[in-house]
Amino acid sequence: MSEVRPCDSPCPKCGSLEVSRQFNAKGETVKPKAYGKTLNKYCSNRCGTWHNEVIRDHIQNHCKCCHFEWPLLPMKKATKK
Repeated sequence: MSEVRPCDSPCPKCGSLEVSRQFNAKGETVKPKAYGKTLNKYCSNRCGTWHNEVIRDHIQNHCKCCHFEWPLLPMKKATKK
């Protein structure tokens, strides 16, 4: 069975396909939704500010229908056989 591509995955909460996606690379700085909080489990907020450091490459998803947000890991690189 093949892996579902992150760009084809629907919202896990409402099933909508209207999803915006943002790739966050390791080492980038992103803004969380609230002061002193982390955006998701792939980010770190060590200094309690409006800035999070991305600690692992991931795709941040936002459902345009129900406004649910969730992170997904990118697909693994294909290996040659």
